Amino acid sequence: MKLQIQFKKAKDDKRNALRMVRPDGSMEWSYNKTLVQHDLAHFVVESYFGITQGFYGEVLNGTPMATLESGGVTKAKTWHQDIFIAEALVGGFQQVMQLGEGAEMLHTRIMEGCGNQSIEIPTISDKEFAEVCARIRSLWEKWDQIAGGESLFLEFEPGANNASR
Repeated sequence: MKLQIQFKKAKDDKRNALRMVRPDGSMEWSYNKTLVQHDLAHFVVESYFGITQGFYGEVLNGTPMATLESGGVTKAKTWHQDIFIAEALVGGFQQVMQLGEGAEMLHTRIMEGCGNQSIEIPTISDKEFAEVCARIRSLWEKWDQIAGGESLFLEFEPGANNASR
């Protein structure tokens, strides 16, 4: 059971499109100018760590994107741990990558992003840190190389380490 994901770059530097198609053919759409890097990082983190009920797993299982966007999940504070773990990991990885920090700062950045929530963050080795950063960076570079009007296609399969596609 796979979720088909399409990131379509805007032709006019306005809003990019994110389209997700579930196995039953139902679709979710989102338009945003700035969240592509975040959404690509979610794909890598959820795939790499086998997070089955993060952002993409929830969409695959039928949760509307509108419920997941705009902080709906973090405001609700009633979801299962996977979605909070995914958000904390993605935020931590993005921050250390954007600030040029190393693996030693990842745990600190993750915990800062958790706020007051008590969630179990997996231990991440230096090797895992390097692999995840390389995969995120690779997808970011692919996105940057795509011309306006073109798309980047991915498939999310819960529990499968499919970030290398």
